[in-house]
Amino acid sequence: MQTETLADGRKFRVSGDAEVVLSIQRMLAGHATTMNGKGGWKFTFETASDGGALVVKPPKATDLAKLDGVGHIGILTMGMHRQEHHWMIAKGMHPH
Repeated sequence: MQTETLADGRKFRVSGDAEVVLSIQRMLAGHATTMNGKGGWKFTFETASDGGALVVKPPKATDLAKLDGVGHIGILTMGMHRQEHHWMIAKGMHPH
């Protein structure tokens, strides 16, 4: 996992071996779709051959500190998500 600093957000790149690439992509894409716009936060997904990236842009520049504090794993816990939801994304069973 790598974090790229953007002027107005962060890009969290996640990569893995061939057998986990689709799970990474489904998880990141599902989270971006589910969370985009919630509380003014912008979430987008970018695909890569070895995984993908979750691009997160908070509504205010002052929220960048919060984003840095929680990081990639913390950002995945935002919202009213259940572990079942993430398990379904990883298995390809989620509608997103």
